[in-house]
Amino acid sequence: MCFCIRNDQGDLIYAEGKRIGIANNLVAEVVAWRMGKEYCRVNNLFLLTLETDSQAFKNMIDGSWDIPWEVSLEIRIIQELMKGMEVVIEHTLREGNRMADFLANLVFSFVGTEIISFNTFQDLPKKAKTLLNMDKSQTPNHRIKHFQNGNFRIEGG
Repeated sequence: MCFCIRNDQGDLIYAEGKRIGIANNLVAEVVAWRMGKEYCRVNNLFLLTLETDSQAFKNMIDGSWDIPWEVSLEIRIIQELMKGMEVVIEHTLREGNRMADFLANLVFSFVGTEIISFNTFQDLPKKAKTLLNMDKSQTPNHRIKHFQNGNFRIEGG
């Protein structure tokens, strides 16, 4: 699970990745959002644009989908945290979430690491800096897959 908070210029304010045990991707998304919202509340960040690559999560927060029991408590906490805050919820393609995905994978790469956090751009690993700069410059992200016959296929955009 990972969340990344950036200002309106795309600069890093804070990023955190944490192990949450055995969970599906929806649970990880919801827990990450709760933790991100808690960070924003504690640090008085009240004008927020929430970007998620989970259309299911967006629809649950918007109230247009029923909430599964396994995330109902977390969703209620998020909704409570959103009171008094101006929050815009936007869906992004998976490629738009590469920074958070990278940081979440970083936690799993180091055995025994339960949590990582970054307070400045300089603290980030080189790959994370690259992803953040690509996003800031609105450089398109492409997933490139290599096939056995030597051909490549580009996905995303």
